[in-house]
Amino acid sequence: MIHTPSDSPFYSKRRISSMTALSKALNISHIELLNLANRADHMYRLASTITKPDGSTRQTWDAYAPLKKVQRNIRRNILDYVVYPAYLTGSLKGCDYKTNATLHAGSTIVINEDITRFFPSTSDTIVHNIWQHFFGFVWGGDQFWTI
Repeated sequence: MIHTPSDSPFYSKRRISSMTALSKALNISHIELLNLANRADHMYRLASTITKPDGSTRQTWDAYAPLKKVQRNIRRNILDYVVYPAYLTGSLKGCDYKTNATLHAGSTIVINEDITRFFPSTSDTIVHNIWQHFFGFVWGGDQFWTI
């Protein structure tokens, strides 16, 4: 099957292929970005613990500044330029369960899945592959793509 913009998500901006371009896109100096990448694993705090209907808990984490600012710039300057097809609604701005239900109204089969421990199971390799293969960002600084 050939994927076209109508049936596959795509990144609509120019590819980032250098540290200089990445620094510019994130509004941070090259040195600051290197320093932040080296400390990123230690720049989170537990934001809350949520008890789920089945009695288990889910912890949510929040980044400290300046990591939070860089993450915000990744969203605003990179992720917000992904164009999604209409059938994708999960976790997208302007989409909710009502949008999803409307798309599937009248379907004979409905499948509802919840992926257990989705974010903790997302490895650095998966994140790197998304940056490289979906966004087309290819250069030597692999560690920056997992900030």
